[in-house]
Amino acid sequence: MSGQNPSAGVNPLARAAVVLALLGLLGVLLFLAAGFSPWSVGLGAFLGMPLLLLAMALYLAVAVRDLRRHGLL
Repeated sequence: MSGQNPSAGVNPLARAAVVLALLGLLGVLLFLAAGFSPWSVGLGAFLGMPLLLLAMALYLAVAVRDLRRHGLL
């Protein structure tokens, strides 16, 4: 195996999108697992969902940038 890092070519915005998506999914999972209690609504609905939306927006930005870089858009 070569000495290269396999994730060296990953765009930092894509990494951020993955991290935000995981945090958002964790918030939504807490919301669902806690049985819709008031504190879980704050974490799941008011924190988890916006994180998921931000992750989707970052992923779309990465995809559009990649398509433009390759001349497909």
